[in-house]
Amino acid sequence: MVDDFGEKLLLGHEVIPLNDGAADIILANYIFMFLDVIEIRELVKEISRIAAVDCRVMVELEAAKQSRTPDEESRDRLETLLKALFMANKFSFVKQNNGRFIAEKR
Repeated sequence: MVDDFGEKLLLGHEVIPLNDGAADIILANYIFMFLDVIEIRELVKEISRIAAVDCRVMVELEAAKQSRTPDEESRDRLETLLKALFMANKFSFVKQNNGRFIAEKR
């Protein structure tokens, strides 16, 4: 659950309170590693819904602190899943590096 600015969301379970195509940039840092596969699929679908054409989504999988950084094998599996889901939702990749990428909605 995220509780920020008075908004409580269960990521992957609730609608993000934005209109379709309302976001020009989305930062999705350090959240996917806390979700199961179903939640990840739903969140990527929701990100796709709120993303405007040409919206850039930055995804980073490794936390700045080592408290919840996934091991390399888990990170690689998660990154592969996320890239497939973003591509299926009409995103292309602008930049890629180990554990992070920027995707742009076509």
